[in-house]
Amino acid sequence: MFLLYIMYPHESIGFQQKYVNYTSVIDIFLSFPLSISLQPTGATSLTDLYSLDSDDLGVKGSDDCENLSAAIALQRFQEEIIEHDQPAQRITVSRMDGTDELWGDIMGIYKNPRTKLNVNPRVRFEGEDGVGCGPIREFFVNAIKIIDEGIHSSSGKPVVFLEGEADHRLPIHDRALRLTGAFKALGKMIGHSILHGGPGLHGISPAVKHYLSTGRGGCDVQLPPPIELADIADIDLRNMISEVSWIL
Repeated sequence: MFLLYIMYPHESIGFQQKYVNYTSVIDIFLSFPLSISLQPTGATSLTDLYSLDSDDLGVKGSDDCENLSAAIALQRFQEEIIEHDQPAQRITVSRMDGTDELWGDIMGIYKNPRTKLNVNPRVRFEGEDGVGCGPIREFFVNAIKIIDEGIHSSSGKPVVFLEGEADHRLPIHDRALRLTGAFKALGKMIGHSILHGGPGLHGISPAVKHYLSTGRGGCDVQLPPPIELADIADIDLRNMISEVSWIL
């Protein structure tokens, strides 16, 4: 629901709740591989490159959101949200001066409130001849890498967005990043990429997936988040809790 709110803040709660019922979609949101293989075709968008057959996936025309497979739920989400009849969102970025320039351009695009996420993107890299789905895929791959690896700041110190070990990574606690809209931009990157058939984000903690799919925090006694020691990024704190737990 968090991703839906970021992408469509003016939609009704009913609209957002409809897709909260697609809880298994969150696993796809956060698990599409960066190395997904796409064969060159005449397609102009990534979603044109694949088609999911509901019969093949064991779902035959079900209207029950909760019984849909994740793949079918995601496909329906894309079909209902993407406005194919609207002009494409033109995106121009440059990597002529390296990756830092490219990633800075991408961050600027997602911080720009005028960027339309629910229309087909049309991406151009300055000084390059690529057209069609190739530049789109490369753009989304780099957007997800920003979240995964962090970016360099003007001070030369790297800015990271996630911390923790593999499969237990959490957003870093940084008030400045929140106030500058960085985390909101990262949420848009994930949602935009998956909406248009791009990669998702690997290694996120199951506790984060729980929050994104339910909208509930740690106070939910009926459906508590799957938190474990591995979700604590601070090794010293983790060891202290482990020792106290052993004593108790």
